[in-house]
Amino acid sequence: MTLVAMMEVREVTVCLFYDPEAACEALAELQSAGFEGDNVSVISPQERHDKGARAREGAAAGALAAAIGGAALGAGLGAIAGALIRMGLPEDEARYYEQEVHNGRTLLAVHGRKRGEEADRIMHNHGGYDMQHPQNAPAGARAG
Repeated sequence: MTLVAMMEVREVTVCLFYDPEAACEALAELQSAGFEGDNVSVISPQERHDKGARAREGAAAGALAAAIGGAALGAGLGAIAGALIRMGLPEDEARYYEQEVHNGRTLLAVHGRKRGEEADRIMHNHGGYDMQHPQNAPAGARAG
């Protein structure tokens, strides 16, 4: 199955950010493009500076956080992955994303099939990376 075909059937598009400021910028662009409310989830263990804290304001924001019971920051290994699996991601991919969050990365997830490619493009333009594109991770980021 090609990446495009995978994106067409997915309910959620996920990207990780090594830099919380880049996640904030991606989140702002997603919101400007009309991705709002429960359609955008943010999970961030980061608290580095004011702009990073902006992404943390909703550290348990969106449908993903609701699926893990709003305990994103203190969630044990398995809670984030379980929520992502329930949203339709394969187990290995969900565990990869969870491990990256536990390693300090910020996760943005956009829900909905219709605009998944647009959301993916926006997030990647701001330095987001995912399991299909680990080469986009900045030097020093864990890649699998």
